[in-house]
Amino acid sequence: MKRIMLRLMAPALVLFVAMGATATSAHATATQCDWAPGGVQTCLHVVGSGTHVDGIGLGVGLNPGESTYGHHEVWGDRGARLYFNTRNGRWTNPHRWQGTTLWDPGHRINGSFPNGSRICASFWEGSGHPYTRRGIACVNIHR
Repeated sequence: MKRIMLRLMAPALVLFVAMGATATSAHATATQCDWAPGGVQTCLHVVGSGTHVDGIGLGVGLNPGESTYGHHEVWGDRGARLYFNTRNGRWTNPHRWQGTTLWDPGHRINGSFPNGSRICASFWEGSGHPYTRRGIACVNIHR
């Protein structure tokens, strides 16, 4: 599956936070990333307005020249009813001198969620059991 690198340039609220399992609050658009031991980063980009979520993007942050294989798990928390896993795929940082976040093409959600709920994602590294969880990124949904 071809991965597309996207530059995040949203005129709305875009926050980059690199703290483990903390949640970014968003009433428009927000991004949350979580570095995990081992150098792989889980990123979640939520696009919407108020408590309506149009879609999400899932990313993997990698160090220079690093490559990984795995999938994302996405779930809702605090009343948000959402759950899915992506297919396994290879993610490779083509840069030798800088880290980067590689983003998938995105996932259409088109749903409303309870005020105060959150959407979370984890990247699971590996090609079979056991997988290794590489961080938890969450975004709070609010009006």
